[in-house]
Amino acid sequence: MNQQLLALMEPEEDFLPSSIFRTENYFIPRGGDRKNHGGKIANKIGNLKQRKRKREAKENEYQSAKQVNVEPKSTRNVVAEEAVEWLMLNTEPWGVVLDQWRTSYELRKVDLLSHKRIPKIFTTYPQYKCHHGFQLIDIDFQKAFPNAENGWMKLPLLLPRITEYIKKRALDPSAAQLLKQLFDEGANNDKKVCALLLALNTVLPPIAAASRLKPTILIGQEDTLIFVDAKEQAQLKVQETYRSYTELNLPIVPKLIAVGKNLDQLQGTFVVCYGDICYEFQSASRAVDILIKLTAVLGLPFSKISKLVWHFLSGCIYGIQQKESYASINKLKVYLDKG
Repeated sequence: MNQQLLALMEPEEDFLPSSIFRTENYFIPRGGDRKNHGGKIANKIGNLKQRKRKREAKENEYQSAKQVNVEPKSTRNVVAEEAVEWLMLNTEPWGVVLDQWRTSYELRKVDLLSHKRIPKIFTTYPQYKCHHGFQLIDIDFQKAFPNAENGWMKLPLLLPRITEYIKKRALDPSAAQLLKQLFDEGANNDKKVCALLLALNTVLPPIAAASRLKPTILIGQEDTLIFVDAKEQAQLKVQETYRSYTELNLPIVPKLIAVGKNLDQLQGTFVVCYGDICYEFQSASRAVDILIKLTAVLGLPFSKISKLVWHFLSGCIYGIQQKESYASINKLKVYLDKG
């Protein structure tokens, strides 16, 4: 039977050459000068191994690239997520709050960049309302504006030049009394900073804020700096201001309050309020600093009534790029640059 099968498998001479069925064509054992097996089977195995090595090499290359491009980002997000979760549950110890605040910025900045989320941000992160919540504003400002200038240190250096400009270009008689304060060598820094805020309105006068309001320089001064007899009145006064804003269809903005009836009766306490948060300071310069930083970090507008004063301080003193340009601000900036 076996012989019959073998006979059937043998090719006809006229059909296929018998040489292609020779064993040595399929497998040639190594020996002599041959270090590896030869033949079609050995070649096939070799080709399969080579293809496998190429596939593995490509897979390893892909996984390596994936680890470089994805894993660090994923790790950073995980750390930031853990920091956000911690902040949602804790408001102390304050040192840990500050550390977690820095770590969580990459995720929190999404809220800071969204105007729709701003109303809820103080509920999501109650740390803003803490006594030292302004330190969180400092951190966010440094992260968001790494190239900004240290404005509250720069302002006193520019004060003499700004004062000279006001003396030359003032558009209102109120500047005379304010200049006395600015030129008074015996006046402390708080009084000079407050006098400067008011005097800037005489060279950067208010512009039309609403269809029913064409503010005067006096209105601009009262909007730039609010005086109260006691710090307990600060938030009530701000809420009163907000009601008038609402009537004029103006957005609410951070407000600066000085405790004292006027410049001559300053008590050394200054408050920055926005919504239901209030930060208290013992320095007028620091209060101005936080108002500008808070406005920048949350992407808020400045008051439409005193906006030129705050635009000047934010853009020219802190170096924060402004979307709008005003001729009166540009003239003052050119004057300071020449000095």
